[in-house]
Amino acid sequence: MANENTGHLTAVGAAVSAERVVGWQRRMDAIGATANGGVHRLALGDTDLEARAALIEWAQARGYDVSTDAVANLFITRAGRDADAPPVLCGSHTDSQPYAGRFDGMYGVLAAVETLQALDDAGIETAVPVTAVVWTGEEGGARYPVGTLGSSAFTGRRTLDETLGFKDADGITLGEAVRAAAPGMVGLRQRPLGFPIKAYVEIHIEQGRVLEEAGLAVGIVSGIQGMRRMAIEVVGAEAHSGTTPRRHRRDALQDAIDIITDLRAMCMDDEDAIRFTVGKLSVYPNAASVVPGRVSFVVDLRHTDRDTLERLVAAFAERVKAHAGACTATATMLATTTDPLDFDAGLVAQAEGVAQALGLPTMQLVSGANHDAGPIAGVCPQTLMLFIPCRDGVSHNEAEHAEDEHLVAGTRVHAQLVADLASA
Repeated sequence: MANENTGHLTAVGAAVSAERVVGWQRRMDAIGATANGGVHRLALGDTDLEARAALIEWAQARGYDVSTDAVANLFITRAGRDADAPPVLCGSHTDSQPYAGRFDGMYGVLAAVETLQALDDAGIETAVPVTAVVWTGEEGGARYPVGTLGSSAFTGRRTLDETLGFKDADGITLGEAVRAAAPGMVGLRQRPLGFPIKAYVEIHIEQGRVLEEAGLAVGIVSGIQGMRRMAIEVVGAEAHSGTTPRRHRRDALQDAIDIITDLRAMCMDDEDAIRFTVGKLSVYPNAASVVPGRVSFVVDLRHTDRDTLERLVAAFAERVKAHAGACTATATMLATTTDPLDFDAGLVAQAEGVAQALGLPTMQLVSGANHDAGPIAGVCPQTLMLFIPCRDGVSHNEAEHAEDEHLVAGTRVHAQLVADLASA
């Protein structure tokens, strides 16, 4: 086995097996498969555990070390020359949104799995271990109310007690779900939360159209947008829809619509860089013949610049406070706040060099969605994401689709970059 990949600048990328990449994807597509071609794999539910079990069985058969931690993050490690050195981590998550797509998260896990095998096939002994990771509960609002549960606990962004205390719609805490999953992890080595890592690489479908429109198979992610969420409640008074004239109405829904329209207008920038969304709205009493008396909704605001986010949040709060309608309105900032982040410029350039060496033209782009790489970047500066296209930018949807050739191309860049980081 060679000690270094010097002189073999693309050996690991070239060793990536298209048959294995596509075969593993098809195998995982069948776990939690839905009638409309997607998957339903909620965090630590039966199908998520089935996918994890398949990975554990494969890893143990190949002689890799398999371990877990207090929040059921799963680690599959290929040894390096220095077995005790901080590893290079790569991976993503196996859980999905309800009735969602086959590639979100899972592709990143399978690219990490193939990276270990490509290292074997290329005969490369890395200086430090390489570890494929499955993070627990990345998908916020699916089973549990917030996302990046496993990676946030790993980095200390959330405490262990807070993380294990989150409840699903049935009142089952994450801690209870972790204990229920324990029989499938019998015999696995227990690792502490937050053990040191040298670097982290995560590959993902873009969930947008930039790469597809550019005709590129691989993109290098330079950073992740920041996010602010604001809960707004408008309170009026219920009234009969047929007997109450306009002058006597305190229509909470109409006032909510006016507020949403005003806030949206504040976000109509020429660059189309601000992302403003109201995706959750509740109307009470939600009856056709009753003037709504109370409406609550959540504003999701994203941008690449922290100052822009803070300016808009302050303007939103003032607009809601000054609302002059017949109702009253209040705004509350939610805890799901993330600041924009930039990945290390040197690592971005290194990834571009890898793609170029493999004959794959690429470009830089910013992630509009949060990922496990976000929390990890807070403790590991050598963190980077790669993207591949997804058809029409569709994601969190059963129609989500990535081409086989893009799965393979992205895995080649991923595998070579991880090999280079682990061999330096």
